[in-house]
Amino acid sequence: PDDPDVCERWLAERHAEGARYDLVLGLRDGVQESVARSAAYLRVPGNAPEAVRLTRNKDACRVALAAAGFRQPAVRLCTSAQDAVAFLRESRGPWVVKPRDGMASIGVRKVLGPDDLPTALAELPDQRLFLVEEFVEGPEYSVEGVILSTGPKVLAVTEKEVLPPPHFVEVGHVLPAALPQATRQEIDRQVTAALEVLGLRFGVFHVELWLTGEGVV
Repeated sequence: PDDPDVCERWLAERHAEGARYDLVLGLRDGVQESVARSAAYLRVPGNAPEAVRLTRNKDACRVALAAAGFRQPAVRLCTSAQDAVAFLRESRGPWVVKPRDGMASIGVRKVLGPDDLPTALAELPDQRLFLVEEFVEGPEYSVEGVILSTGPKVLAVTEKEVLPPPHFVEVGHVLPAALPQATRQEIDRQVTAALEVLGLRFGVFHVELWLTGEGVV
């Protein structure tokens, strides 16, 4: 379940009945806090719940990574159309409107200015709390791997084929991505360092990034 409290109560009931578990693993984004809480309850390897919450809130994650020196687009957590308009006036476009903790590109839309905001906001699952961030130009990649006792290990870098703006739905993947060795090494270095900064220490990972004229974002 996506509810950590429900999972913890269920585990307490099973534990009282004599059940024992050595591992908790979940692959969907929405269950990661439940997985972390369950692992903590069972005292088995897992991620700290606060680290999982940090990665689930895209704006908080961006702030943490920027503070550690990783390139990040400027972002604003908005509660109204007025907040979004103010951010557009203060930053350089184009921009992307997206849910705070969504996945699968649902509700993600590119905007060129204030006139595009009404349509973008109408596609959000929740218009009361959403993000507006600067649009990043450049090819998009994802990085897949596993976190071992020795730290994160990159297994593959995938080039993503996405629909053109204003939508960003993935329609194809190229694996492995055709990248110069030096670029691949830099991606590996930044991804593993970012995971460590965020405090992730267990499980599998899927990190998304862009390659720009200024490097990895």
